[in-house]
Amino acid sequence: MKVAVLYVGNKQETPEKILGNQQGNQEFEEFLLDLGWEVEISKHSGYRGGLDVKSLGKTKAHYYCNSTTEILYHVATKMVESDDPSQLEFLKVLSFLFLFFFFFFLSKIK
Repeated sequence: MKVAVLYVGNKQETPEKILGNQQGNQEFEEFLLDLGWEVEISKHSGYRGGLDVKSLGKTKAHYYCNSTTEILYHVATKMVESDDPSQLEFLKVLSFLFLFFFFFFLSKIK
């Protein structure tokens, strides 16, 4: 199974801003560790979820498996290396996935 995971920062409202995130906050990283473990796609012998190492800017993903299931999380912050528009175009592949997790970071409202 392929699952998209997107980090949405405070006051980010456009797809370009959301998909352009190169990292999340500490809470987001902890959330990812709860989903599964981080793997190097180029060295990973399990399910790759259709990710091609040659077309990625970054080569890490989060992965989970048990005796009956394999899940590769397509984490946008792990897939984009820069604000280069060609990298953002690559992320459109996420729209073909059926399951999405959105991690919203909202600042406290006073």
